[in-house]
Amino acid sequence: MKILFFENSEILYNIFKSKLNQEGFENIIVYEEIPNTSEKLIELILKENPDLIISEIIINGMDGFTMVKILKNDLRTRKYKIIAWTNLNNEKDRRMGLNSGFDEYWVHQNLSPEKFVERIKKVFNL
Repeated sequence: MKILFFENSEILYNIFKSKLNQEGFENIIVYEEIPNTSEKLIELILKENPDLIISEIIINGMDGFTMVKILKNDLRTRKYKIIAWTNLNNEKDRRMGLNSGFDEYWVHQNLSPEKFVERIKKVFNL
């Protein structure tokens, strides 16, 4: 299974990538920013063809809300499961994320690396 992870904190992505690797998820691609045009974004997603996209909302390049709207409105990319991964921990942001097209909305501070892996396993029905 291939996971595409947009996260601009090297510390965070190294911790969570390491835990995923320990659990047998070896094909994890990390980008520190989202491409800043819809064309580049769609090109990247089609090239990588991930089974799951996990994205920070506040990140360099295009923000996560815009990214998910673009991907869910394009016939070639709307099939991808996309999870918001963020510190934005209020109901308004959560609703905005889900209304933008994120399939799930996860808050960093609520997830230990172990719980993060448990949730990913649920996504893949493992």
